[in-house]
Amino acid sequence: IRVGVNSRLDNLQAAILLPKLEALAEYEIRDREAAAGRYGAAFAGKLILPPVPAHGQHSWYQYTLLAADTAQRERLIAHPTPMHALPVFRALETYGETYPNAVEYCDRTISIPMHPYLEATEQQQIIDAVLEAVR
Repeated sequence: IRVGVNSRLDNLQAAILLPKLEALAEYEIRDREAAAGRYGAAFAGKLILPPVPAHGQHSWYQYTLLAADTAQRERLIAHPTPMHALPVFRALETYGETYPNAVEYCDRTISIPMHPYLEATEQQQIIDAVLEAVR
């Protein structure tokens, strides 16, 4: 049985999203790229940076760093929990199964604040906190 999803926008949704698309085109992606550039410069050689295609454009909806190992990440965040192990998924029959790649990736990643309205001074506070934790 195939189930279809009606994903059409109603007029109200479209009216709300049109200015957002204009903002993306005018300044949001540019400002996100500037913030990503500051993060990249600060964390290069200290953490594994997100991959960026050579001839592409990234929307930077989030900025996720990959630690060298679990110990480095543990200095950044206290108790990692892979998504499949979150209590909200207890009802699933797969709950409790081990997914080694997900666990390993969770043990080494951390996402830091990323949005087009991130001021350079706010971002520097984030950078300083991350760099202090990985020393």
